[in-house]
Amino acid sequence: MRLAKELCTENDQTYFVFDGVDGMPEDAIIRLLKVVRELTSSTENDHFVRRILIFCRESLGRGIRFENDQRYSSFEIALKHVEADIHAFVDHEVTAKQDARSLIQSRDLLDEVVRVLKANSAKM
Repeated sequence: MRLAKELCTENDQTYFVFDGVDGMPEDAIIRLLKVVRELTSSTENDHFVRRILIFCRESLGRGIRFENDQRYSSFEIALKHVEADIHAFVDHEVTAKQDARSLIQSRDLLDEVVRVLKANSAKM
């Protein structure tokens, strides 16, 4: 927390990014949310801007929410929103790797690998 506060006092705009929060134990999520709330509670003289992004697969994992607090916004990014991007990424990476060196001699097998990667993209 001390480091976060120092960052905020040194910079007018500070961005914090927390990824993979759903993989944390519940007590660690609760501690993280306490820090987030401390960082976002403003005082009259506070002119600093803080942006905090929290990424997780579920809504903070264990039903923990920022309900009834207008300082926080949450939104869901569903697979349907990013599926085309994931498929384009798979196509690009396989093509780039295949161009650099032959990954798989059999085009049918390579196509099957790409199909399986795309079919399982929800797990990425």
